[in-house]
Amino acid sequence: MAEKVTVENIKASKAFKFARKKAKDVAGDDKKLGNLLDATLGKLEEVTGNGDKIESFMSQVQTFIRMISAYRKGTYRGINVKSVVIIVAALLYFIMPIDLIPDFIPVVGLLDDFTIVMYVFKKLNEEIDEFKTWEKKHA
Repeated sequence: MAEKVTVENIKASKAFKFARKKAKDVAGDDKKLGNLLDATLGKLEEVTGNGDKIESFMSQVQTFIRMISAYRKGTYRGINVKSVVIIVAALLYFIMPIDLIPDFIPVVGLLDDFTIVMYVFKKLNEEIDEFKTWEKKHA
């Protein structure tokens, strides 16, 4: 029987634990961070479908990419380092093909990725709003 997709199940999965552990290393390494952003953009191009949930998910991932990119360049430092690691973990989880629900399974394969990205986005909502305000001022 397939495992139920909940934030708790994802956070308890081996795949997410691996992503969290690796996130600390990636967040502190400019080259690895750049590679992650590139891989995330590539994976985002593979996401197909339409509807409000997919558009919201894609928008959230793009916001994470812009935040981490600005952080990486040193132009934005209004984010807590712990939050950077959490976002990096969510992006690593998103690009991993084998996680709680393997991505190659049609339709449901990205459900766990959507769930964790939306969870992190909601959890960091205040910092994300601050970034968007900063971003508008510096556009």
